[in-house]
Amino acid sequence: VLEEEKEGAPSGENDDGRGGRPSRAPQRVSPMDVEKVRYVLKDLVREWSAEGAVERAQSFDKITALLCDCFPRGPAGFEGFPPGRRPRVLIPGCGLGRLVLDIAEHGFEVEGNEFSYYMLFTSAFMMNHAARKDQFQIFPYCLTSCNNRCDGDQCRPV
Repeated sequence: VLEEEKEGAPSGENDDGRGGRPSRAPQRVSPMDVEKVRYVLKDLVREWSAEGAVERAQSFDKITALLCDCFPRGPAGFEGFPPGRRPRVLIPGCGLGRLVLDIAEHGFEVEGNEFSYYMLFTSAFMMNHAARKDQFQIFPYCLTSCNNRCDGDQCRPV
């Protein structure tokens, strides 16, 4: 839109009739983008819902417990660290950030890195805008017609 304005398209040309931006033909969403959204929705279930608690316990809890065993905390902080200093943990491919949050809750200084813009966008929303548990409902299976026991499972909220 900015380039069209810079090129000198007169105001109102290609207007949508409401005085807004020039109208454009709707663009199709690529299959790759649809698949990424499906993946993010399923990860939201695993990382942020009560439904994903068992899977998180099988993986995230073990990692957190191992870190806590390797870096025990005493009354003055982490053993072997000067007062006020904490062990630093890097989590590459941190997905939606739940493991980062869980480890940080144990007092570690944590940094998560993620390559996927879809994951970064969603994790930023979850960490910065979710104010309470079960604040949002999602429908993670609405785009998937397989592995559902009945038709209602596809439209089931989480």
